[in-house]
Amino acid sequence: MRDLVHRLPGGSNNNNTSGGGGGSSNSSTLAGKTMSDDTVTAICCALHEVITKNMENTKALRDAGGIEKLIGIARSKGDK
Repeated sequence: MRDLVHRLPGGSNNNNTSGGGGGSSNSSTLAGKTMSDDTVTAICCALHEVITKNMENTKALRDAGGIEKLIGIARSKGDK
């Protein structure tokens, strides 16, 4: 879950909780790149699939700061 959230575009990462490491080594390289809309859409679809099947995944999305990032994406796409 954290890997998917790390790949979402967004300026702030509210991932100060401990535990569940791994996958954060690419976050600095991904921050400087612009993602295509297709990539963001694919990540959102993957998140949708995993959170609708399991409440624990939904909680993990919240804990990883994914909800704030998804809200930011929705607001930024509305400006276009």
